[in-house]
Amino acid sequence: MDLHFDRISKYGTFILIQVASVSKIFVWCEIYQINEQMLHIGTSSLSVKTGGNETRTGKIKKESKEYIMPHRITRLCLRDSGCVDVCPVDCIVPGEPVDQWPWYYIDADACIDCGACEAECPYAAIFPEEDVPDAYEAKGGEVISMPKGTPGYDQVYEGENAMGDEVKLDFTRTLDAGEVIDLTEDIDQNTEFFESGPGYSVLEG
Repeated sequence: MDLHFDRISKYGTFILIQVASVSKIFVWCEIYQINEQMLHIGTSSLSVKTGGNETRTGKIKKESKEYIMPHRITRLCLRDSGCVDVCPVDCIVPGEPVDQWPWYYIDADACIDCGACEAECPYAAIFPEEDVPDAYEAKGGEVISMPKGTPGYDQVYEGENAMGDEVKLDFTRTLDAGEVIDLTEDIDQNTEFFESGPGYSVLEG
């Protein structure tokens, strides 16, 4: 049978591919060349284990390629933490200190674009980078957080995360229904957290 790919996601020298003809099955395949973010699969055939013990084998008709787009966390994040638990490559890190880095942050270099974190987030705060809205229209009642000193963020949020632990954010505000904000401004904060901020070092404390 011929295999057709729904999604191809990069992780180091490997890719995670979802096979359209086998629902919800993910398999690893080695990359032999990465050029300008285009992925070239270094094999001509592929075996996929499906439900039970059945194995399907097929030939890859032609080179498959797709741009990789990491996910990003936005100011809608209220530190639920469930995204960390479902991430298969441990690339999501809680910001510390919280007054400077109030969200959780995704390492774009490690993200494999699997989408597990996006589905898990109860605040719908996570988007593929290309889908981060530049005109997010609030339903009303959404709480957004920003670093200390951001004008207009003077409300205190108190809640619980997915583990039942207390969450307190001192610099938030609540959106009104129909209010429009640009969330693309939050993309760079994910990058800065790892490049010039604490990054993975917060996990060592």
